[in-house]
Amino acid sequence: MIRYLFTKIKNKYKLYLCLICGMVSMIMVFSLIQMFRNGSLNKVIQWNFIVQHDDTGAFPATLQGAFDLKAVDFREAAKEGKNAGAFLEEKIGDYEKKINKKAALPVVASQRKVYFLNVKAEFSYRDGKVLDVGMMDDGLDENAQKSHYKLEGGAWFYDDISEFTKDGALVPKDAYPVLISRSTADAYDLVVGEVVSFPMLGRTQDDERPDLPVLYVYISGIVSEAPGDYYWHKSLSTGDPMLILSKEDFYKIADEYTREVKCECYESLDYRFIDTKNLNRVHNGLLSLKKNDKEFSEDISKVIEKIKVESRSVEQMLYVIILPLAALILTFIGMISFRIIESETRELQTLKDRGLGKWRLIETYFLSSLVLSQISMPIGLVGGYFFGKVMAGINDFMGFMGLGTSSVDEYVFVPSMIVAGEIAALVSVLINLLPVFLFFKKKKDSRRVAIVPFWEKYFLDIVLLGISVYLLFNYKKQLPSLSLSVMNGGGIDPMIFVNATLFLFACGLLMLRLIFYLIRLFYRIGEAHFNAPTFAGLLQIIRTRKTSGVISVFMVVTVAMSLFHANMARTINSNKQARINYQVGTDVRIREKWEVFIKKVGVSDAGVTIYTWKYKEPDFGMYTSLVSEGLAKSVTKVAIDDTVSVTKSGVSVENVNMMGIHTKEFGNTAELREGLNSKHFNEYLNALASEYEGAIISSNLAKELKAEVGDYVQCDAFPPKVTFMKKEAYATTRFKVVAIVDAWPGFDRYTYRRSEEGDVIEEENHLMVVNYSNVLASFEVFPYEV
Repeated sequence: MIRYLFTKIKNKYKLYLCLICGMVSMIMVFSLIQMFRNGSLNKVIQWNFIVQHDDTGAFPATLQGAFDLKAVDFREAAKEGKNAGAFLEEKIGDYEKKINKKAALPVVASQRKVYFLNVKAEFSYRDGKVLDVGMMDDGLDENAQKSHYKLEGGAWFYDDISEFTKDGALVPKDAYPVLISRSTADAYDLVVGEVVSFPMLGRTQDDERPDLPVLYVYISGIVSEAPGDYYWHKSLSTGDPMLILSKEDFYKIADEYTREVKCECYESLDYRFIDTKNLNRVHNGLLSLKKNDKEFSEDISKVIEKIKVESRSVEQMLYVIILPLAALILTFIGMISFRIIESETRELQTLKDRGLGKWRLIETYFLSSLVLSQISMPIGLVGGYFFGKVMAGINDFMGFMGLGTSSVDEYVFVPSMIVAGEIAALVSVLINLLPVFLFFKKKKDSRRVAIVPFWEKYFLDIVLLGISVYLLFNYKKQLPSLSLSVMNGGGIDPMIFVNATLFLFACGLLMLRLIFYLIRLFYRIGEAHFNAPTFAGLLQIIRTRKTSGVISVFMVVTVAMSLFHANMARTINSNKQARINYQVGTDVRIREKWEVFIKKVGVSDAGVTIYTWKYKEPDFGMYTSLVSEGLAKSVTKVAIDDTVSVTKSGVSVENVNMMGIHTKEFGNTAELREGLNSKHFNEYLNALASEYEGAIISSNLAKELKAEVGDYVQCDAFPPKVTFMKKEAYATTRFKVVAIVDAWPGFDRYTYRRSEEGDVIEEENHLMVVNYSNVLASFEVFPYEV
């Protein structure tokens, strides 16, 4: 049997080689689906955590928990020979191990807050208040605690503060140094060197320890959080005011002044270790912690739940895109299988006449197909892996990033690729057996006649074309809602790709129908005049239309799909590039952080406090030096304010984007694609340069104000938001409209923001461009971009 199989394969090695190529391609496609499914889902996971960070401004994977330790717990620990420090470290360590075991992710940063809650404090110069007294620790590096703070006044623990106490009360020798936040200092009017006592700390109503000395602390320093430090899950300005002791001092006090202690634990977890393998395990672990611990909370589960919703869309997209390709490959395998059976018809009939049973012959073909599929298996898996790596490295039509980029690293070999490959091999075997079953199903007296194909007989091409046109019409109607759905994280509708494939397939069938009609017409016209070769060729085409139609459809759809997807990829990339170029408006836009100095200047007659403010302008010389050094062609300042109000004839538009520009510098630096306005934007710049009080406004602003070129509009400027002043205009001026534009470099007409419910809302922006010198004269200096 084995010898017979290999002899048969050897005699028709070209056909069987084509069959192996089809099977290898099928295995590659099925394994690619799993590879891209895993890689794309990993990208979705990381992307959602990045979006979470952008939306909240905080680390996107944090958890927090809390527990209390009673005074009796410390007494029991003391009986076992444990001091308060060792006991606290043990309990906090056990708690962190419990939550880390469930989360199963590395810890990036940790914050421990351990304190006596609501302790009655007595101040040196005023009535007592209730304060928290405790310590903060990162639980990771004991020597790094100082790096988490920014010292605003005073000194660190036990550093010299004599310059702050020389005119004040004496600091007791047994007093402990503490740090306080700026908000605590302002709320309680505390200063560096001030002494605070706690006469009731550690005492009970029965005064079990009348000899317990009063605890004294002194303010050693005023601190704030080090900027950009992930340690600060809970900032100093949030929560109750607290006096911060060093870790050693707090443990010593906790050992002596036995009292209930509150322990809060905060952790930032490394979300980069979350992938498709452990996503469900992490999610289930966090949910079980929340279920069993009322004090436990985290912000990872909501991101994971969003990921699971988006992952379904990603999987649908992959299957919709790749399965048509799989269908084409199966068609190819089917064509080769039919060709093999056709070439072995006489051999099969002879074996059948000699008594070899039907199922015995089918078993022979099954074994040969199985052998070929298993030969194709390793080739398909290896080819699928490397082909997938190459595909993952494509960022444009025929543009390859290479295998070493981080984008490609997400796509790795996964065990599910082997399973998918075996399924593909089995499907290939079944398709390969289809012609064998059809052979035995034929009647002996069946004749080969020209039959109209099934799809042509029932006008399947027309029906499919009509369905695809209807889907396109329906898609265009729903385009605005679909766009917002995508922005809300709903994913692209897979029906877009289904419709495209359906349209290509229908057009291919329709083309074959029309071509055949043309051939029949041509044949009828010249039937009596053709020479023998031409006549025989046309007759062959007409009689074999059913069998050749499958090959024709295969070739048409293959080429059409290749062109469609290549064109789609190129269009997406070129549109994205054009959108970025338009939104930026030049090569580089820089906006530095401008400091605002606020000063109280007096009180009005109505009793309202009057403030003035001044911006500290960054060094612009560093940018002009780029031009002199040849690193940039040109550079310009563009004053930006998106809070101005523009009014005309009683109609007012709030939050207009105002740009103050140097027209010549702006024209040399900014770029705008032609065709977006009726004129080149340099002509608008010339109009603005010739009118000192001129203004270029956007067409939507002109529509709102019912303004035309030559009209005057009023512009009101408001104080910076950071001054917390009332929104009252501090300066007003008039501008003359010199041009109305639809587009402008760096102006995005539409922006999108998230509502309180988390939905994306589209908002329309308005633009007004004026001369920079007029901005300075009317509104003084305010932040500009470079």
